[in-house]
Amino acid sequence: MRKYFLFFSVLTALLCGCRTPEYYQDQAVTKARKFLLKNCPQLTYTESSYVRYNKPVILHNNILGGTDSLEASSVLSDMNQIQIVWHIPGQEKFYAVWGVCSSTMQDYTPERLFVRKFNVEDTNRKNALRRAREYIIGNMFSSLSVEDYNDLRFRDPEIFYSKFELDKDYAPQKDEVQFAFVWNVKSKKDVRLVVIGNGRKNLADFKPLSGSELAFDEVKAKLLEPYKFITPEEMKKIEAKAVKVPEKTVAETEKKVEKTAEEVKKDAAAEKNEDVKKLLSESVSDDSPVAKNKKVIDEKIIDELPEAPELDTENDLKEPEK
Repeated sequence: MRKYFLFFSVLTALLCGCRTPEYYQDQAVTKARKFLLKNCPQLTYTESSYVRYNKPVILHNNILGGTDSLEASSVLSDMNQIQIVWHIPGQEKFYAVWGVCSSTMQDYTPERLFVRKFNVEDTNRKNALRRAREYIIGNMFSSLSVEDYNDLRFRDPEIFYSKFELDKDYAPQKDEVQFAFVWNVKSKKDVRLVVIGNGRKNLADFKPLSGSELAFDEVKAKLLEPYKFITPEEMKKIEAKAVKVPEKTVAETEKKVEKTAEEVKKDAAAEKNEDVKKLLSESVSDDSPVAKNKKVIDEKIIDELPEAPELDTENDLKEPEK
């Protein structure tokens, strides 16, 4: 009897003590959900229902940093920072419940709530700015003081769509616009350093073409609207709108085609009538080929006719006897 009791005791301990990672994750999510709903009373019933009945995304990272090398000097730790994140549909903000626990999430406790909007990085602007700085380093280094040069290296410029007049070879090609990267020159208050180049409207494929120090008033007159970040989705809509032909234009084109076809028919009929009139006029005219041919034929027919017999007036005109 004692053996059976010990066996069931060990089995119960094993079943209660060993849990799968999914179990502890589910427990952590339940804690984070309660923490979020308690600290966000501004959520509507629909929004809170989404949090209550939908799975979140779990983000994690070693709180002291990790390393693949056993010889590294950094201290390794099993403690991780965990963010359990919900993104409610229709909202730009993300709701993240932050806490610290071991990698199994068995001891997870929510501590803070972050409500953040994560902006997509403008990689096109980043690459274009790098090329503009490379242009300054490669072409304008000698004309700048050390102070101005270091200032331009680490300070971002203002970016505008522009209309500077350059050589025809530097004119924007199809699907391109002109940009101007404008820096304030620290040692010269009324002077701006401008790097001009072409690229797509979202700054993709930007290529610097010219750069110089210009007076502020001269630069201001050539600037258009400031550049604003264009998301890939917005860029697709812009490109589709540029390619798409308006329905009104299509209808007008079809009408023009129909009109052109009718004009061709009318011109053909008019040309035919003119040929008939010309033929008739030539037939009436004595000098026309048709009239000359007719005259020749008539003369030939007359020549071939037999000569008329001579009449005996006394005998032929006498009345016949009854």
